[in-house]
Amino acid sequence: IRGFFIGADESDTLTPVFIRGNLTAGGLIGKTIINAEGNKIATIKDIIIGKNGKAALVVVSDDGLLGIGTKVAAFDYGSVVTQRYDGTVGMSLSKEMISRAADFSYDPKDWAKAKVIPAGSVSTNMLLEGDVLNSKGEKVASIENVYFRYAEVTQIIVGFHKTMCADGDFASLDYDDMGMIRKDGGLHFNLTEKQSTHFKNFKASVAN
Repeated sequence: IRGFFIGADESDTLTPVFIRGNLTAGGLIGKTIINAEGNKIATIKDIIIGKNGKAALVVVSDDGLLGIGTKVAAFDYGSVVTQRYDGTVGMSLSKEMISRAADFSYDPKDWAKAKVIPAGSVSTNMLLEGDVLNSKGEKVASIENVYFRYAEVTQIIVGFHKTMCADGDFASLDYDDMGMIRKDGGLHFNLTEKQSTHFKNFKASVAN
């Protein structure tokens, strides 16, 4: 993923960045999990981000492969996901682990019968449906991807200038520099007035 890193202040220098796609939400969610024998055992469905800004859970589905209907379970991200120095990602899961695990639910009210999403955490899938808003609440970009660096969410990849014939342009924003808000049933990032001005100037420079 190629783009530009945009700092929090207008004085920050724009820096070209290259982010490994396989360490992003787009490179993980939807991917097949293969066991040591080369058999498909599950699919990654979501990554739950904790309130500390780190990947807390990885949500998987067996897609009915265990013969008992589709099961959705969640495992501690740090326990089953390994990010190696060469950029590859490994997962230590087995059919037995999935079959023994409790069902997963996004509804906290299901706590008595399932493992539920932790308080204060957010779904990456939900975040990927959100937008970046300026200080006036106006949409200035779409959230395209989330970068996980050794379980920590460090960057949000945003897109703009999209058309029917082009993918548009991309920029990388620091996850910790932006404020997350809930609006109209969705999750979005809200820029401060200074950040909004900086981002507006950046978009204008890219357009030219």
